Amino acid sequence: MIRYVAFLRGFNTSGQVSIEELNEQFKNCGFQNFNTYIQTDNVIFETEETDETAIAKKIEDQLKSKLGYEVKAII
Repeated sequence: MIRYVAFLRGFNTSGQVSIEELNEQFKNCGFQNFNTYIQTDNVIFETEETDETAIAKKIEDQLKSKLGYEVKAII
């Protein structure tokens, strides 16, 4: 497993999405051992995937599907 950090831009600025909901979306992406970092909306997670562009797209697509707006993920 490779450990990554996803920096989420434009996410949860109004506090409408709980940490539990955010973790659920990372679970839905198939990632493991995910956790938010120090009360931010940045997430540390693990995956076997190595293509950082594909990982970011997967996160962005999942969050857009769930939230209805675009969130930029930087891996």
